[in-house]
Amino acid sequence: MAELLAILLLEDDADTREAVGELLDIHGYRVTLAGNLDQARLHIAAKRPDVVVLDMAFPPYPAMTALELIREIKSGGDPLAPTIICFTGYPRLRTAAQEAGCDYFVIKPEITALLHTLEDVVHARAARAKRARFKTSSS
Repeated sequence: MAELLAILLLEDDADTREAVGELLDIHGYRVTLAGNLDQARLHIAAKRPDVVVLDMAFPPYPAMTALELIREIKSGGDPLAPTIICFTGYPRLRTAAQEAGCDYFVIKPEITALLHTLEDVVHARAARAKRARFKTSSS
């Protein structure tokens, strides 16, 4: 089921971006890499990924900019908006990220926790699709 999940990985550090992207690819996810917020915004608008995995700090921008991106993605209450996973080394940003609309918060470098979180997302999306099919068939 993982191969059906399209992920946008937003990470400013090139080495981390490549390594995490490769690991997600090995686990069957379709991964697109973005190194900055502008690239991420363009990809989200054009491709509508299932999941956005993002770091919270993008030099020279403050974490506030990542929070603004989360709010943009989640604004409007779109039920098909991408799931947002903050994958960051800044645990103190958890509350702010969750208040902005982050769905999951994983502390770097816990890559195993990120993989487990993605499995949770796959299962949650499958359950949501099943409920939608049931509603449609019972109407």
